[in-house]
Amino acid sequence: MRAEFDITLHSSDLYRFSMYHAYAGGQGIVSTVVAAICFIASILTYGSVEKTYTVLYAGFGVLFLFYIPCSLYLRSKRQLLLSKPLQEALHYVVDDIGIHTSQGDAFADLPWDGLYKAVSTKRSVFLYSSRVNAYILPRDQLGEAYGTVKSLAAALKTSADIHNTILTASFILSFLEILLSFIFFTIYLQKQTPHFII
Repeated sequence: MRAEFDITLHSSDLYRFSMYHAYAGGQGIVSTVVAAICFIASILTYGSVEKTYTVLYAGFGVLFLFYIPCSLYLRSKRQLLLSKPLQEALHYVVDDIGIHTSQGDAFADLPWDGLYKAVSTKRSVFLYSSRVNAYILPRDQLGEAYGTVKSLAAALKTSADIHNTILTASFILSFLEILLSFIFFTIYLQKQTPHFII
């Protein structure tokens, strides 16, 4: 199988990738949870505290809810304006060996076994070369090549999923280890603190 196509990125493509990357990871989840907590605190404290605090809680909720999308939108616009290579078309050749890109005199190859993960959304395909870097392929520009890219990436998706599962499990274990260490340290300090009766 082989597919050949050109991709010219727009700021909307970069924005969609940034939004997916942020909200599929921890940053977006934490932001949404904190915004929800702020809104709940605003509702629960209405009438029992000064209105200033209720408005402040609601304001923080709005800030946490809209900060990430707005900042990512502005960053994607700026990134496209400042990067000459992003403004020009990137030529892709996708075959059984991997992903081959070229632009002018520059060439890059990513073998399929180097693929970190592949994600297909409604409007784009993201082929991750690392945890944070990806080839952004808008589906409207892929055309008929979408089927070829999808089938070639799906053949290696299993090994990428195993790799991601191992990374996720090690991250969770590290987080739990730090959390348990903090809890045990707090309990230890409470036992060591002298209590005075006056």
